[in-house]
Amino acid sequence: MSTIVARFNLDGRPVEKEALASMLHVQNHRGPGRKAVWAEGAVGLGHGALLLADHTPYPLQSEDGSIVLVADARIDNREELARLLDLTLLPDQDGPLILAAYRRWGVDCCKHLLGDFAFVLWDENERRLFGARDPFGVRSLFYHHAPAKHMVLSSEIKGFWCHPEIPKKLDEVRFAEAIQLIDTDAARTMYADIRSVPAAHAFVLRGDGLSFSRYWEPEVEDDWKAQSDEAYAEELRERFTTAVRRRMRGTQAVAAELSGGLDSSSIACAARDVRVAENGLPLDTLSLRYPEYPEADEGAYIEAVLARGHFKPHFQNGGGRSTLTDIARVFEIIDDPSLVAANHHHVWMRFELAKAANMDVVLTGFDGDTIIGHGFERYYELARAGQWETFRYEATRFEQRIAESSSGTGDQIYQTFPGALQKYGVGSLRLAAEEGAGGDFFRMLNGMHHAFSMPRGFYLKRFGRRLVTPRKLLRARRAAQFALSPLLRPEVSARTNLHARAVEVELNERWPMAIRDRQIRLIKSPFYLRTVEALDAYASAFSLEARHPFLDIDLLAFCTRLPAEQRLRDGWTRLVLRNAMKGILPDTVRLRPGKTNFGNTTTETMFELDRPRMQEMLEDPGPIAPYVNMAEVQKVVDKPLEEIGRDVIRLGHLVSLRRWMQKQSI
Repeated sequence: MSTIVARFNLDGRPVEKEALASMLHVQNHRGPGRKAVWAEGAVGLGHGALLLADHTPYPLQSEDGSIVLVADARIDNREELARLLDLTLLPDQDGPLILAAYRRWGVDCCKHLLGDFAFVLWDENERRLFGARDPFGVRSLFYHHAPAKHMVLSSEIKGFWCHPEIPKKLDEVRFAEAIQLIDTDAARTMYADIRSVPAAHAFVLRGDGLSFSRYWEPEVEDDWKAQSDEAYAEELRERFTTAVRRRMRGTQAVAAELSGGLDSSSIACAARDVRVAENGLPLDTLSLRYPEYPEADEGAYIEAVLARGHFKPHFQNGGGRSTLTDIARVFEIIDDPSLVAANHHHVWMRFELAKAANMDVVLTGFDGDTIIGHGFERYYELARAGQWETFRYEATRFEQRIAESSSGTGDQIYQTFPGALQKYGVGSLRLAAEEGAGGDFFRMLNGMHHAFSMPRGFYLKRFGRRLVTPRKLLRARRAAQFALSPLLRPEVSARTNLHARAVEVELNERWPMAIRDRQIRLIKSPFYLRTVEALDAYASAFSLEARHPFLDIDLLAFCTRLPAEQRLRDGWTRLVLRNAMKGILPDTVRLRPGKTNFGNTTTETMFELDRPRMQEMLEDPGPIAPYVNMAEVQKVVDKPLEEIGRDVIRLGHLVSLRRWMQKQSI
């Protein structure tokens, strides 16, 4: 992790080095090492180093001085690039690889880079500012663009306030969407004039304008074919271990999150094996314990992993705090309140623990749920294929495994055969009707009747009319029935066109769907980028670098091609990962059917610890008053705990937004 900043004055005014230096200074937590600024005429670049994987002396210039580069990067395919570019590989310097790749491939260079990166460069010969962000958006990069005047870029938003001409205004659309719990544009921030460079995108700025282009898409290919479960497991194990190893480069002060779940435990054990093979030293782990909430405490699973040896564990009590408990400290670093979520205090505390242990890098367990997948979407694929007996067997077998286990899955509807049948069987029937697929509809209707004695007449009456109703009319009816959250003032919803935005999200939420389709949709969603940006921001608060082994292009390319039965078979979700970790993970964790649901604990904690902050907001809403219906907020606060549902997220957002707007004087 490093800090990068840049400015290009399109009106020709000279860039002030002092402003760029100030931008680096206010982001010192993410680049506390060497700081340097380059400026020439209307262009300037700056870099503040954390000096982990990349020790390049930025700003880096080409031999003829025509190209200048700053980067926050860890490039993983170093040897391959050096070979393709006929370049001598410099130890722990990734900048020369990025620069040489640009000189060889120009604006297509990003297609050849593997790893986590955000970079900006100035090309004097082409008179253009060029930059890009890695496929998952792991390294943050924001920008302000005033057409015909200037463009300013910064790793964090706080850097922009070193330029007095950049306005600090609320983006009302983003505010409204945050309360509605939707997200339609990954580039939006809570500031009207600050945007995020989208993941997997590159930009070019010339005197005649700014343009963006997507340079990477998740691969969509036929299923990967192997002869046996062992072959699939071996391929996954090799790619997974490589992904972990790549993210341990540059420092010995690496810790792995260890929650006791399958994802974090797999990473911790794989990283332990890499570390032991390299130097025989133990691997540091970071775990939160919840003695006050036994249903959320995973101590037994954590201890089972630690018992394998060669670990140096660090623990912290995760109870007694919430996201709002630390909100004042959070907003000293976090610039955008839409990055703050109700359960993020767990993330904050783990990074806090890592800092206390003098770590540099944290290996997180994000996001095995998407990259590997649980496999429940196989139910949908079985339903569409008419394989109802296999559907029954898998759903029933999974229900039995959960019943034999002490842990749930985090989503109760998956835990029973009737629940799975309703969600994926009846759900597939509804979807076929809405898509006008009469053949599929009647085939599934007859199949469910014969397999489960489900009443054909009932479902024909329920969904049959949709078969002959034009899709445009169906969408119009659903739109008319859609209700917005009453927490927002009606005039704010109208001003931001919120109903149309929310309806579009609702209508495009095609569910259920095939596993691969769901993976790709999630990875490309604004929500996904927002989560990755939050992890970067929380880590930077403690001068740490968050690295995510599951967010690896080579690993994803394999996982998107896995057959559905490698994810769910014989009642085992995530089958291929369980097989790959055999002999590496203790079976107590490897064969654990479900996972802990922290949702109820988060809700209880908020209402137990944060009522004073909620009451303070109700008595003095301050800057959120013009946007929020406080009478409706009071109704939510007064709800019984078991009835509050997703409104607990909205309450957290409102408390955060109020505090943030007060701090930023918005």
